[in-house]
Amino acid sequence: MRGIFDARSLKVIKKNMQQSTLDQLRPLILNQLNDLIQVLNINNREVNIALQKYENRIQIINKDNYKLSRLHCLFDWAIGASKGDIYYSSFIKFVTGQISDLLNSIDPKFIGPIKNTGKLILLTFDDDPSLKNNPRFMNYLGELVGLNHIIQKGKDRFKLLAIEKKMPNSKRADFEFIDKANGDIVLIEFVSIHGIEPLKIETIQKFMKYLTDRFNKKIGEKTESLKNHYNRLEMEDGTLPNFTILPIIWSEIEDLLPFRGAFDDLNSKYANVLPCVSLWPQELEDGSIEFCMADVSSIMDGWEAHK
Repeated sequence: MRGIFDARSLKVIKKNMQQSTLDQLRPLILNQLNDLIQVLNINNREVNIALQKYENRIQIINKDNYKLSRLHCLFDWAIGASKGDIYYSSFIKFVTGQISDLLNSIDPKFIGPIKNTGKLILLTFDDDPSLKNNPRFMNYLGELVGLNHIIQKGKDRFKLLAIEKKMPNSKRADFEFIDKANGDIVLIEFVSIHGIEPLKIETIQKFMKYLTDRFNKKIGEKTESLKNHYNRLEMEDGTLPNFTILPIIWSEIEDLLPFRGAFDDLNSKYANVLPCVSLWPQELEDGSIEFCMADVSSIMDGWEAHK
């Protein structure tokens, strides 16, 4: 199995940065990203601006001889894919497929916001190439992949009502849904968690505290000054929607296996926290790779079965 930050082709990517001009890299990148560009209706001007930013990134990397430790943008992934690594091409196919699924399944009034976020996934670059954690484009990716995860998993139950739902304290929840089973309104806020360092976490209890501290901080920031009725927030119109968070883990799940008990406890003990999710690149019998968003517990089952 390969993790979500598999690094085996990073040297190849950097070598291409060092030995190729942007004019040489441009057709390789655009060939890999063409389907996504078409889905998002990105125009040539936007693409050219992004390519110029990418050239600046390459120049910084080459000038200071940075060792690549993370892929910081989809253009990096495209170079890896252009060299025949199916891991990278499968990831790009996954991103394109997730956005296409959303655009085909949501109310047309949400198409504009979804495309805008999709453009940020493609066109966002980190200014510091030495950054090891929290590539910014992954946060935008998490919004759309997480949304599609909820919609596809509960397609017969949940209906999307709003994106960036404004609350009485002027804060916004990422998404508002209605639970068609009982008519409940549910506000969902995503929490992206990057840079977990397992070697610095000694016990399941410490890891549990690490996660719950992050959750409580997010809940406190978003619900400040609102009346809370057992995870239901009092809105201006008197309704009491559930406020729930969806944690997205951007770390190698294999490294977190010693702390599985924390995820199992979270799944059973916290009514306002959905099961933690992450990306799962699954190697199929024919050697191909298929990315999906899955509960961390399911991914851990896969790693344990692989051992």
